Amino acid sequence: LIAQTSGTMNLSFIELSKSPTYGNQGKHVLVLWIENSSGQFVKTLSKYGGTMQGNTEDHLSAWSVIAGGSFSNCTNANTIGAVTGATLTSFSTRTAVWNGTDVNGSIVPDGSYKIGIEETWNHGGTGTTVKSYTFTKGPNPDVQSPAADANFSNIALAWQPSGAGIEENVNAGITISPKKNFCIIKIWLMNRDFQNP
Repeated sequence: LIAQTSGTMNLSFIELSKSPTYGNQGKHVLVLWIENSSGQFVKTLSKYGGTMQGNTEDHLSAWSVIAGGSFSNCTNANTIGAVTGATLTSFSTRTAVWNGTDVNGSIVPDGSYKIGIEETWNHGGTGTTVKSYTFTKGPNPDVQSPAADANFSNIALAWQPSGAGIEENVNAGITISPKKNFCIIKIWLMNRDFQNP
């Protein structure tokens, strides 16, 4: 069995103001997603903007490529289960929550994961940033306060297990003992025996 601990990852941060922005009105697009340690897409958490054909659909290209869209068009990228909204009009505090599941709603295996952030405020080489933070999903809490940078401050990331889920156990097994008129079935998990004569 592979450990699949239930729990919640919370991220909060403050977007630092940038200039110039689209129309010099503070407009920008933002997306947050989860990927595993192999760089494979797990789930989009939130996406704001990036849906206007011929306008902003190519402004979240790093996320789009990993989430099933293309470099120049994110309209087909996977947003199942994500919070979505219009282009943002101010730089502010942002939050995201992940419940440890993939796009199918299944709890993913324990291990190392990244939360990615892509923000574009003025499409071009200097008007986009992509950042990620690595954390461990598992039976123990992982609480972090990553250092601020030129784009984000007051960053707080916390994985909190709920205690539920499937735990790895190498001492599990099943024994079937046929008898003359009945059968004994023993199943042991976590060093406990159960009999069903």
